[in-house]
Amino acid sequence: MKRLFPVLLLFCLLVRVAEAAEEYTFSLSEIEKKSYHVGGYLEFRPVLFGVDKNASLSKLNLFDKNVGNPFLEYNGRLWVDANIQKGMAGFYLQLSIDY
Repeated sequence: MKRLFPVLLLFCLLVRVAEAAEEYTFSLSEIEKKSYHVGGYLEFRPVLFGVDKNASLSKLNLFDKNVGNPFLEYNGRLWVDANIQKGMAGFYLQLSIDY
């Protein structure tokens, strides 16, 4: 009797899962390849530098510059990826700008 209860419980659960299953449907328009694609990203990175003015390397690289401590530098990047396709012909553009 102790083994019969878990088997019955498992059977009931499996019957419920089979009843709940539905037929999977999808639309072909969801998976069709589009004739164009545009993607990319914009990145902005501020950087805060601290300079040890007594270090040898700083004296060599910054001997002619009056650099405050710390100083701020801004870095940025724009990357664009686009393509257009019509039949067998296509145009692909990849643009990268660093600032």
